[in-house]
Amino acid sequence: MQVVYRLAAGRDIAEARRWYDARRLGLGAEFRQAVRAVENLLATYPDAFPQVYCEIRRALVWTEGDA
Repeated sequence: MQVVYRLAAGRDIAEARRWYDARRLGLGAEFRQAVRAVENLLATYPDAFPQVYCEIRRALVWTEGDA
């Protein structure tokens, strides 16, 4: 399955990456890696994530430090 972002979501991800990099160099890359991991889960197991509208599903991004 293909993961597709709304334009606003893509902007939010880019903004969050800049925010994390402003806190610590390289933290933005770690965030992007976490986003990619969730993208892979969504593509592989889409039914594991809640459907919020029609075919739209929501997935939260987390890191090991968040667990």
